[in-house]
Amino acid sequence: MRLRTESLDIQVCQDFKSRLIGLYKSQPLGRRDAVWLSKCRYVHTFGMREPLSLIFLNGLFKIVDRQICAKPCRVYGTFEAQSVIEMSQRTEPELDRICEEITLLSEWLDASEHFYKGRIKAGV
Repeated sequence: MRLRTESLDIQVCQDFKSRLIGLYKSQPLGRRDAVWLSKCRYVHTFGMREPLSLIFLNGLFKIVDRQICAKPCRVYGTFEAQSVIEMSQRTEPELDRICEEITLLSEWLDASEHFYKGRIKAGV
């Protein structure tokens, strides 16, 4: 599944294999490239050649942490996270704007989930 914001093209990684690969095979990263790793609290940057920016989200798609410069060969994460968005390194203002876009996207995802659950319960 792919999602799109004004700044990013996000590849959603829901299975083990796609989460394991993440951005590794996408190097060098384009400015719009990002992956959303579901069911993930911690990420590593082993094998990456450039720093990343990371956004950690809880189960309600609310941002619980972010990392502007995740350097290669390290582990980053937080226990509160349920998913992580990885992208090429951004400046603080760029990451602020992207976080706003992710918040809007998460509200849309939450609304669409309630819509589809309602249709399933109604038998439509």
